[in-house]
Amino acid sequence: MAKFSSLYICCSLIFSIQLLFLSLQTHGAAVDDVCRQTVDPAFCQQCFNIDPRSATAAPLMLGEIAVQWAAYYGGNTKIDMHEAMMRAADPAVKNQYSKCIDLYQTALEHFQAAPGELSSKAWAVLRKNAESIRAGVDACEAVFNHNAPAEVANTDKLVGIFADALAIIARSFGG
Repeated sequence: MAKFSSLYICCSLIFSIQLLFLSLQTHGAAVDDVCRQTVDPAFCQQCFNIDPRSATAAPLMLGEIAVQWAAYYGGNTKIDMHEAMMRAADPAVKNQYSKCIDLYQTALEHFQAAPGELSSKAWAVLRKNAESIRAGVDACEAVFNHNAPAEVANTDKLVGIFADALAIIARSFGG
């Protein structure tokens, strides 16, 4: 009886370790699966590599990571744009910054709502808001005739790719 019990424990332990490894492997593939569907998979991977949790994150955690970093960089860029607007002498440039600031404000509001949408599994709302964020950063880029200052262009690309990832995640759950 003792041999059977030891064999059972040993087999259970091996099976548990295999499940853990498979789980980590599956979650690690989530970032690959999501990024593969974006317009720039390599840049998407770079963006998620900002956060080491991305390597093993399940799709929901990947969504949370996207929200956290996009809101962080988007918020900082909004502040940078405001400062640049205050320094600008040309009224047309001030107007461009003002329009982008408004677009970023809307994007940040959507990012603030996203954690609740993720936790309540409001996939259709999350997807719609993520697509709205993407449209907002694209519109900001267009305000500058696709020649935005570096502090805007770089963040537009980063926030946009995180918004794309969020929309992809929402769609994968039926949104």
